[in-house]
Amino acid sequence: FMDFQDTLEDVTAKAVVLPKCLALVAMLWPLQRRRESLQQIIRKRLETILTPGMGTNNQTDKAKASPNDGDIGFWLREMLEKENKNKYDLSDVAEFIVGLLFAAHKNPAIGAAQSFLFLKDRAPTHVQV
Repeated sequence: FMDFQDTLEDVTAKAVVLPKCLALVAMLWPLQRRRESLQQIIRKRLETILTPGMGTNNQTDKAKASPNDGDIGFWLREMLEKENKNKYDLSDVAEFIVGLLFAAHKNPAIGAAQSFLFLKDRAPTHVQV
């Protein structure tokens, strides 16, 4: 992720001074593909955590998160509950995670604001204050 973030900052600065068609083809579109591949990695890891039987061995299957597990976060518990299984598109969640990672590293205040808005929008009512 850190390499992606450094590249994003570098490309943004360079793309501003280039003609639009050149910036899009040479810099921005390749960066978009790189972000999408990072999101795919995160989505696949989320699927591994959230889908029973995705592990290749018993050790992995035992490590699967369960909605009854007191050590998991409320957002993961919400996603694991049966009635919510198809409620969330993991690609959207992965995209949001990349944005949060960038914001949290770049500026903790932005990360906090995005986290608050995500919680306000997606958190179960019993978690919201």
